[in-house]
Amino acid sequence: MTPSQWRRLVTPLLADPTGWAFTARRCYRVPFDWVAAGVLWEGSATRDHGYVWTWSMPLFVPAEHVVLSQSARIGQGRFDRADSESVTAGIRTALSQVRSEAEYLQVWSEGDESELRAYSLLLVGRVAEAGTAMRAARDRLREDGQGWALDHARRIEGVRRVLLTEGNGAALGLLSAWRAYTASALRLDRT
Repeated sequence: MTPSQWRRLVTPLLADPTGWAFTARRCYRVPFDWVAAGVLWEGSATRDHGYVWTWSMPLFVPAEHVVLSQSARIGQGRFDRADSESVTAGIRTALSQVRSEAEYLQVWSEGDESELRAYSLLLVGRVAEAGTAMRAARDRLREDGQGWALDHARRIEGVRRVLLTEGNGAALGLLSAWRAYTASALRLDRT
């Protein structure tokens, strides 16, 4: 499905199209601050089929590409893009599952011992818990020992160190810089 086909399918389903933007095969709510949330089309190995997702992505964890780990695939399988009724139903379902940014941050702040949880705690103002969560996430990743895990552990420790030595504002400044980086890499327009 081309980006223009995706746009033509999604736009009529939006209650207020001015509150949404498109890039590639993603439709996301604007303006946004810390979280990109919306719907997307993912192609499959078969050209005529694909998947509809309710997409949510924390922009404050640096990334250079779309990450679907906080997203949900709609339906039990692939959609035939020629079946516009089925695809439209999938898009409606996906749109109904898009939450507010505050809801995403709250859910993520209650999650497991992860970088996402630690930073979400910081963003919802639970600073002391955020510091503890950063230490737990860092330690869990160090135990993993894989290269990517150790890189993430170093990144978390950097934020934790800034939080402890320079305060909440400076730590939020790091997350803000990562948000700008990730939004730019994903070609998201915040307005």
